[in-house]
Amino acid sequence: MHDLVYALKRLAEQHREGSFATQANRKHMLMLFGEQLVASGYTQLTVSELKGRHINRLLALWRDSHRASAEVHRLALGHVAAIDRKIAELDSIRRTLVDLTRRCHGDDRPDCPIIDELAGGGD
Repeated sequence: MHDLVYALKRLAEQHREGSFATQANRKHMLMLFGEQLVASGYTQLTVSELKGRHINRLLALWRDSHRASAEVHRLALGHVAAIDRKIAELDSIRRTLVDLTRRCHGDDRPDCPIIDELAGGGD
């Protein structure tokens, strides 16, 4: 079970409002929500990063049977753009790390370009 799904399960278990059926349904829905987020690529998301406005917006779209699919499409493209920015950021970090590991001898000598760069003394 992914950390986000587990955290949402625990959150549901901590809130005991309502009947047993209500509690079970809440837990089930939160776990499904978490699984869908993970499946959509939000693998690094934590419960504390979930914003009420995001969830409320998704719920409003889901409840509005007259909504235009263009609105959902626009929101999805916004998520794609955010993912693309994150990929570019991670790719830049990866390129830097690969370059540093190629310049590091990886032996018993104390000089290390990786440490130098992390310490701010790199080129």
